[in-house]
Amino acid sequence: TDRGDQIVYIEADSTAERRVVETGFQDDTNIEILSGVQAGERVVVKGQRSLKHGAALKIMDTTAPVPRTPQNKPNPKQKPKQGRKRAGH
Repeated sequence: TDRGDQIVYIEADSTAERRVVETGFQDDTNIEILSGVQAGERVVVKGQRSLKHGAALKIMDTTAPVPRTPQNKPNPKQKPKQGRKRAGH
C-alpha cells in the first residue's frame, strides 16, 4: 500500500476482507505470513489486485484441503482415513 503495509484478502462469508499482515521469508513463489491471518482462513490468491474490502467473491476451488492445525479442528462430518493392513501383520 502507499503506507508500506503488506495486504492480503481473506474470504469471509463470500466477501473479501482486507487484512494487514506481517511477512517473513519469501522466495519467487512463496511468502511466509507471520501474523494477520489465522489458521484455516482462506486467502485470496487470484485476482486480489483488483479487490476492494467487502467485494463479493466467487469461490472457484473448494477441493484444496485446509491444513490441520491445533487451532483448526477436523471436520466431524469427514470420515477418518483408514490405514492399510499388510498380510500377516
